[in-house]
Amino acid sequence: MTKEQLQQELLAKVKPGVKASDLKKLKRSKSANDIPTAPPLPLINDQLKEKQKEVENLRTKLAQKNTELNETKEQLDNSLFARVEAVKQFGLIYDKLQQIKQELNATEEQASEELVKDDEKTSQLRTKLWTAQQQIVSLQQDLDLAQRVSELRSNNSFPTPETNGGETYGLIILLAGTYLLSA
Repeated sequence: MTKEQLQQELLAKVKPGVKASDLKKLKRSKSANDIPTAPPLPLINDQLKEKQKEVENLRTKLAQKNTELNETKEQLDNSLFARVEAVKQFGLIYDKLQQIKQELNATEEQASEELVKDDEKTSQLRTKLWTAQQQIVSLQQDLDLAQRVSELRSNNSFPTPETNGGETYGLIILLAGTYLLSA
């Protein structure tokens, strides 16, 4: 405000019978345009009711959000508890699996050792069988030779070097020598 405006305002407010000392007590007032006018009373009541409804709606929404938050917390707690239990179960199953693997490895090693022993024994038995079969063949040949000699003696047709020219006698000596060498 300029001085002139101030003077005009003072003149407008000064009324007859007002002393100068009273003017000092007057506070500087705002212009009439600066002072808001009070809205009509029914309008304020309507606005107040609207604001109360908004506050009530916000309280309801807050209560719903708190309920949702609590439900979510509970679900998270349950989920966490379930996960902890699942981890415990996994640990137990894993430990049992490791134990089973160790038992399986031990059983596998034992079976492997038994198979190696059985293979060695089978090999030894096959060697003995082959040797026995060779002996059987040799003994069969000796038996055949002995039977022929026996037949020849029983028929008294045992060749002598004088009667056969020594050919049959040589064959018998060869067979007898083979028998003696194989035994």
